[in-house]
Amino acid sequence: MYGEVKEYQIDEKGIIRIVCYLGFSKAMIKDVTQVFFDPQRKALRIISKKGDRWCPMKEPELFVDALYEYYPQMEYEVWR
Repeated sequence: MYGEVKEYQIDEKGIIRIVCYLGFSKAMIKDVTQVFFDPQRKALRIISKKGDRWCPMKEPELFVDALYEYYPQMEYEVWR
């Protein structure tokens, strides 16, 4: 599990750059197809054409809103 997301940027091409707290993990994600939100862990599971990654963050809803601007066809689901 990666540490909580410290910062992220989404560029004009829809590429997400994520920096995490623990271990200074950095990730680049593009071509997002699905996002699942786990409310108990406050974490997003981001599925793209080339990968699958968990991203714990404080305000995942704001991140999802930003993602929709770049990926309007993205599927979003809250896990219960």
